[in-house]
Amino acid sequence: MTSFNKTNVQLLFENIKEVHRRYGPIPPDKIWNLDETGLSTVQGESKTVAFKGIKQVGSATSAERGSLVTMIAVMNAIGNSMSPMFIFPQVHFQEKMLFGGPVGCIGSANPSGSSNEKSFVKFLDYMIGSVKCSKEDRLLLIVDNHETDLSHEALDKASGAGILIVIFPPQTSHKLQPLDISVYGPLKAYYNHAVKALLLNNKGRLLTSTALQRC
Repeated sequence: MTSFNKTNVQLLFENIKEVHRRYGPIPPDKIWNLDETGLSTVQGESKTVAFKGIKQVGSATSAERGSLVTMIAVMNAIGNSMSPMFIFPQVHFQEKMLFGGPVGCIGSANPSGSSNEKSFVKFLDYMIGSVKCSKEDRLLLIVDNHETDLSHEALDKASGAGILIVIFPPQTSHKLQPLDISVYGPLKAYYNHAVKALLLNNKGRLLTSTALQRC
C-alpha cells in the first residue's frame, strides 16, 4: 500500500515522457504493455447465483493440489495484441502442448510453471519477429519490475532491436498494470466458468496443465 503513492506514479509517467522526448514521439501503435499471469488447474473461487430461498446450491472445484501454467501477453495502446506464450510445468517443452491453444501462440517449459529468463528472452524473440521495430523505428515496452524481464540478455536483445523498456515502480503494478484489469481479470472469470462447467459435465475428471487452453 505504501509504494502506491504520488511520487512513484509520477516517476512512471516522467520516465515515459522522457522516452517520448528523447526518441519520439512514440506513436500509440508502438507503445506496448507486457504482463504475465498464472492459470492453475485448480480454479479460484467464484460467486454462485441461485434463486432466492434455495438452501442448497452445488458447485464444483478440483480437489487436487493443482499445477500452474503461466501466460505472457502483450497489447498496444490502440488495442492490438499478439498471440500469447504459455509456460508449462514440464522439464522439456513439446509442440503438442499447444494443441487447442490460440492460433499462433508459442510455448516454453519450466518445472515450476512460472516464467524465467529463458522464456522471457524467447518471447522477446517472438515479439521482435512479429512487430516491426528498429533503432530508427523504436518501440516502447512497459513491463513489471520482475528480475526475469530485466536480465542482461533480455535488455541487450531489446536494445539491439530498438525496444525501449520502461518498468512500473516496485509494488505498484496491482494498480498501474493495464493488462491486469482489462485482460486478465475477464480471462480468469471466463476460465473459472469453463473449468467449473467441465468438472460438472465430466464427473471424476482431473484437469491437466496441457488441457488449460481447451477450456
